[in-house]
Amino acid sequence: MQRRTLLVALGVAAGGLATAGPASAQAQYPAGCTTSGLHLDLVQDHSLVRIGDSINYVIKSDNNDPDACQVQGVNIYFQTPGADGTPSGTPDLKLPGQTYDRGTVIGPLGPYAYTVAVNPGVNVLRARASVANAVLQDGANSPVNINKEISARIFTPSITIDKVGDKTGPLPAPQTVTYTFYVTNSSDASLDPAATAISNVTVTDDKCGNPIYASGDTNGNQKLDTVPAEKWAFQCSLTHPAPGTYTNTAVANGQNVLNGRSVPVVSPPDNWTVVLGAAVTPASLPCALSRASRATVRARQLNTIRIHVQNVTPGTTVSMKLPGVKKKLTAKVDKNGIATFRVRPRKSGTARIQAPNCSSVERLSVKPARQVQAQRPPRVTG
Repeated sequence: MQRRTLLVALGVAAGGLATAGPASAQAQYPAGCTTSGLHLDLVQDHSLVRIGDSINYVIKSDNNDPDACQVQGVNIYFQTPGADGTPSGTPDLKLPGQTYDRGTVIGPLGPYAYTVAVNPGVNVLRARASVANAVLQDGANSPVNINKEISARIFTPSITIDKVGDKTGPLPAPQTVTYTFYVTNSSDASLDPAATAISNVTVTDDKCGNPIYASGDTNGNQKLDTVPAEKWAFQCSLTHPAPGTYTNTAVANGQNVLNGRSVPVVSPPDNWTVVLGAAVTPASLPCALSRASRATVRARQLNTIRIHVQNVTPGTTVSMKLPGVKKKLTAKVDKNGIATFRVRPRKSGTARIQAPNCSSVERLSVKPARQVQAQRPPRVTG
């Protein structure tokens, strides 16, 4: 009896025995147990979020394996994402000092709410649940440590606008300009299109009012989608009555709805400038003509001559005066600013090309016709 008391005292002095009974450090409990069955799970209610959205986290834990040993001193901690998106700060103790017998189930603990707020450029959030230095009753007081992380993706809904007018000028006033506004969803196309779609898309222009939707909703769901990659067109027309420089600024607006929360989406502004002057004279109009093709022009052969005409509207008539011909030839300027002539000059000389109300004149040389040598009759010898 005296010898047994001495052994127990030595065990306590060595720090190897905290309490008497089946859970002592010198014995397996339950008898014959072989392993730790301690499990820790961390779940979240949203895996795709935006700045300002909320995530609810829940922790679950158990020691439910058939051969599990008892685990003592189970402290469960939880860390929310920090400003850099990683678990940060002092872990928050959510469940202190529990003893898990075999078959124990704990939880769910929570929910623990977190509102997304991170530094610019962070697109992944990670939260962590952990157990540190619990003691397994396996006969060796083995430590038990568990870390479980869960991640969520942050995305920023984005919309862009490209504004195009059918005129730029300089042109005489007045002019009616038709503006087309192309709107696209520039959110990450690798994400779920249903989550990144933008609803209630509108365009506003500071001078042209509220442009009208024209086309682009290819699947007819009334949402601007990334997949398929849609480009919605809006249009409006505006008459600028007086000389001046007119710059219109437009923005696109919409709403992204995710996890039951709607946020506004606004594009960067885009503008278009039209320059109108007073009635112009040939000496003052800043148009210009130049050869768009440098092919040689010869008399008596069919020639294609392309003239690039700058700063005139499509449909403007351009005239050509060939050497030795009284009548002028004409061609219309196309949408690319090109006037095309197909001519067969009668003689060499200089051709003159000019546009109405344009001081610029393009002159081109018509070379003489090619000389054709008569073939000599074959000589017969012998």
